[in-house]
Amino acid sequence: LAGVILNRITPGFYGIIAPIIEEELHLPVLGFFPKATDLQMESRHLGLKMPDEIAQLQTQVAHAAELLEANVDVEKLLEMAGWKEEKAEDKYGAAGSVFDADEKSTVRIAVAKDEAFCFYYEDNLRMLHEAGADLVAFSPLHDKQLPENVQGILLGGGYPELCAEALSGNVSMRKSIRETIAQGMPSVAECGGFMYLHETLTDENGQTYPMVGAIRGGCHNTGKLVRFGYVNVMEQTSHFLAGKPVRAHEFHYYDSDNNGESCVAVKPVSGTSWTCIHEDDRNWWGYPHLYYPSNPAFVEHFVQAARLYHRERNAK
Repeated sequence: LAGVILNRITPGFYGIIAPIIEEELHLPVLGFFPKATDLQMESRHLGLKMPDEIAQLQTQVAHAAELLEANVDVEKLLEMAGWKEEKAEDKYGAAGSVFDADEKSTVRIAVAKDEAFCFYYEDNLRMLHEAGADLVAFSPLHDKQLPENVQGILLGGGYPELCAEALSGNVSMRKSIRETIAQGMPSVAECGGFMYLHETLTDENGQTYPMVGAIRGGCHNTGKLVRFGYVNVMEQTSHFLAGKPVRAHEFHYYDSDNNGESCVAVKPVSGTSWTCIHEDDRNWWGYPHLYYPSNPAFVEHFVQAARLYHRERNAK
């Protein structure tokens, strides 16, 4: 920890508590964010609503920025973070890559991005980019098939249950993904993407819709959080993780009748564990949202599998 910013606090109490924090913790307090009832954002059971669902979002963001600038030493914050102007030029910031640039060759990985699939850690995308992946966005909702000349598929989390009818209705996309995976293209599917790969998805109204069909079985609403919290995921047989755990979390109300048994997830505090993940040498499908920087081998394996697939296809 390099410093502290206090949230939802009055200026008066900030003046009292900040010196105490600095004395006790020997950390600088950079400022505070005041209570602001006009900045409340609506949420649903899986978290905040998406930006395009929030009225006057840009006005709220601008107001929040004004409050932050007025009450936090932003210059000190940027200095402590080592921020440099030139770093903004590259969205994925190649500086500090854990991968050997001399060994990289670009492969194209299709990344699902639309109203149904929108939960991604920027760090994960950055690591894929640094490992040599050209990330190509596509929409399982609106596009008819996967992008041309791709060698891998990434289906992230999101709200497929809110778009189940439209996802099901896009038959050509479902067929494109199912057939491409069956032909050997490497794929990663997390949470919402995992649900999409099942044969069916039953929404909270009891309506069942056909999905991709790469995974036998279906997903359904349980009415409560399922296996909620942080976990460490370990493989039963090493493929993606090189014998080490990857950190992850689960946050979902839906469950599958076929969660997979390739890995074991363990809660770090309680030790509670369960089996999860459908995995082989080219595919990783399951509910946990992974944090790739906790095990860079995951990214390296996925990108190398995409390269191998590319070489195999070119050899035919």
